Amino acid sequence: MDNKQFFWFLYVIGIVNLLFLGVLQVLSGIGAIYISKNPSLLKLVKEKITSFSIGKRELFVGGIFSIIVGILFSISGWGILNKKKKVLTLTLFLNIFLILLGIAESWGGSFNIVRSIIFVFYPAISVLYLTSKPVQGLFK
Repeated sequence: MDNKQFFWFLYVIGIVNLLFLGVLQVLSGIGAIYISKNPSLLKLVKEKITSFSIGKRELFVGGIFSIIVGILFSISGWGILNKKKKVLTLTLFLNIFLILLGIAESWGGSFNIVRSIIFVFYPAISVLYLTSKPVQGLFK
């Protein structure tokens, strides 16, 4: 693989972190908070989700958590695209967090291939790529 193809993946990681793990996560958190504040939507969600009990507080706290994690991933994506060394460290910690979350989820007995890709494979590949010597040399 030549250097152009090798460094192209850096932009893929930055865009995925910024848009998919960042912005979409923030929007889903805002949606969860909105649902927790709207009684008719909360009732609809409770009717549709029958596998476990979900309440106003759980949706609100989950929404806040989603917004915080989304902001961190947005910062991560922006920093990767701008090759900032301090943000590289944040990105590595976030990816390790996702790997641990994926492992903990699999211990809970709920294996899903899409979740495995999001929580284990993508972060593991990102960590291996971002810790390679040629990529480390790009960051200031």
